[in-house]
Amino acid sequence: MARTLAILLTLAAALADVAGAHGLAVTALVLAVPAAALTAMLALGDLLASPDASPVTRLQAVLSGVAVACLLLAAAVRVPLAPGGDPPAIGASALVACLAVFALQALVAGLGALRPRTLPLQN
Repeated sequence: MARTLAILLTLAAALADVAGAHGLAVTALVLAVPAAALTAMLALGDLLASPDASPVTRLQAVLSGVAVACLLLAAAVRVPLAPGGDPPAIGASALVACLAVFALQALVAGLGALRPRTLPLQN
């Protein structure tokens, strides 16, 4: 649920930026940070709870942390802007990078689900 919320808020921020509603984009980014942070903490918890975690679980945890960092950067550089000002290039780049990380997470999850499972040998 938190991952979906973070993705939707990030998409809303990107669409608001394209539409020129930079104030709405800042609000969406600030709201997306806690949702993404919760997702990253849950992914890290899954990783730490399983001593033999799969590579997919490990990669999801790393990508969740990268997404939080990108969201924090995108939000932090926009907050001190004067109303009506365009966001700095680094803010837009961080937002695009975050969307790319979310897409990569979806790809990893999809490929992990398609991976053939090995069945235990029966005697």
